[in-house]
Amino acid sequence: MFAGDDLVRNWIQLARKHIPIEGLPARICYLGFGQRKAFGMRVNEMVRSGELKGPVAFSRDNLDSGSIVNPTFESERMKDGSDLISDWPYLNALLNVAAGADLVAIQENYSMGEAVHTGVTMIADGSAEADVRLAACLTTDSGIGVVRHAQAGYDIARKAAAERFAKAGVQVPCGGPRPQPSAQTTAQHQKRKTPETRKEPIWQGSRHSSRTQGRS
Repeated sequence: MFAGDDLVRNWIQLARKHIPIEGLPARICYLGFGQRKAFGMRVNEMVRSGELKGPVAFSRDNLDSGSIVNPTFESERMKDGSDLISDWPYLNALLNVAAGADLVAIQENYSMGEAVHTGVTMIADGSAEADVRLAACLTTDSGIGVVRHAQAGYDIARKAAAERFAKAGVQVPCGGPRPQPSAQTTAQHQKRKTPETRKEPIWQGSRHSSRTQGRS
């Protein structure tokens, strides 16, 4: 699967060679919107046929594109100034509950009271019910991350939404003019950029590029 995606293919090859299995057999893979659903459905089909021993649990990093607000790192300096808006992780959790996830958790992250994130787990046990749950939850979970960044004004997210949402039958208003932050928000961003108040983050310039496509 995903033979045309260089990022995924390179990761799988490197993981096979360099990453040991610790504890329970587990792997992480850098999949974007649409790819997660396709992979989850394929795994459930393999469990159903007996080709793969199951059940298999699907989860993801709690720092996924639509599941965290952390104004000092993952959601720092959002284009529309929504660094502190915690609606998104809560919406992520509610969507995943509605989609039939097996486990949804809402947690504090980084420092108490500053960051909120959500976790999710889905089970592929080979059943027809798991097909429905996986199809729904692996769409909503990464999809809300694409929507979040598209509405914040990230062109790469809007491009991903335009190309992938239609294929998945998802209709979400992500277009329109790019939101402009208020003068107060701009001033706050400028203050955070000064050397006296903040060091440059390690991922400066790169952390949003992958997350806006719903990858984790």
